[in-house]
Amino acid sequence: MNLVRAAAAAVALIGIVGCSLVEPTDETGSAEVVAVDRVVDGDTVWVTTAAGQSEKVRILGIDTPELSPPAECWGSEATAALTQAVSGEGVTVELVADPMADDRDQYGRLLRYVEVDQVDVGLRLVEQGHAYLYRDADNLTRTAAYQDARDSAQDGQTGLWGACDR
Repeated sequence: MNLVRAAAAAVALIGIVGCSLVEPTDETGSAEVVAVDRVVDGDTVWVTTAAGQSEKVRILGIDTPELSPPAECWGSEATAALTQAVSGEGVTVELVADPMADDRDQYGRLLRYVEVDQVDVGLRLVEQGHAYLYRDADNLTRTAAYQDARDSAQDGQTGLWGACDR
């Protein structure tokens, strides 16, 4: 089973890296170019802003399986997919605010969409079966696109949808 999950993760990573440009179809808030310092898990990163400030960022609209004990099914694969998506030379990472979302969550993390070279990473993680739609995402600007991506991944048993019980 681990070999099947590893193969599925590799295929999904190729999909994220080779994804097409997402044309903005919504009215999102301000964007800020950042450097990603560390990926915490499949939906959280530490970044350094242009002003030199270190921030923990929770990606808007998605939820991924946890890594912390007990590790959940597909947690490692989701983390690897996010790491691949935000890493590499010449990668431009932007944090994009959503005017419909709070600025921070109850833990003090910034709540932002993450885009790499103008591609919505959260959307791609959902499309590739690495992430669920966040349970409180109903009022976000990009919810409809995320729901469509989730439905497609779920119908196709892509990634965690085919490998994990939920």
